[in-house]
Amino acid sequence: MLAEEIRRVSERRSNLNDALAWSAARWAVDQAIAAGATVIYLEDLRSMEAGGMGRTHNTRLSQTVRGQITDRMRHLAAEVGIAVVTVPARNTSKHCPHCLTPLRHRKAPDRPTVSGWKWAICPNPECGWQGDRDQGAWQRIAARGLTHQTKTIVDHFTGQMVIRAVVETMEAKAVLTAVPKTSRTDRSKTGPGVCVPRNAFNRRGPDWTASVALLLRG
Repeated sequence: MLAEEIRRVSERRSNLNDALAWSAARWAVDQAIAAGATVIYLEDLRSMEAGGMGRTHNTRLSQTVRGQITDRMRHLAAEVGIAVVTVPARNTSKHCPHCLTPLRHRKAPDRPTVSGWKWAICPNPECGWQGDRDQGAWQRIAARGLTHQTKTIVDHFTGQMVIRAVVETMEAKAVLTAVPKTSRTDRSKTGPGVCVPRNAFNRRGPDWTASVALLLRG
């Protein structure tokens, strides 16, 4: 009876992990589609492992969900013509995404003197970037992938696209530049508004069916 209960719990856990992997992969691919991206860069986290659960369980916990998310993401991205490329994970959260200066990690943005790992601060006075550690890391991953595009290869064993090594001369250019803010037209009210008759617009909402059909066909 105990063995049957263990089997049911294990099966339920596997189903939850699978659902989580599909949801995470779908979200990531949808973001890429919305941004008009043609490639998704992933950090190669195979070297990261869980701890404290024994060698066998650590390996299972480390590889199961992350590996499933990556596999699902490759599957969904291929359906819409988006490439998925893994890049080396070395120092992605260590250096500033804007100037590559080694970051100082603190506990929280309102506790800049308390050592921690969640909040990253660039000590370079000419830069001054600060943000969540993971936010800086994904910016570094994207910049690294874009500057190392010519180093992308297809793994002979897995058939997956990867960037195996970081080239220092290319890495020096793997920084993000701030996009200047565009000025918006001042729409502050300077006079009386225009009175629009109540029946000037059709109360029925627009028929989106034709528009959606055209988008899907396009």
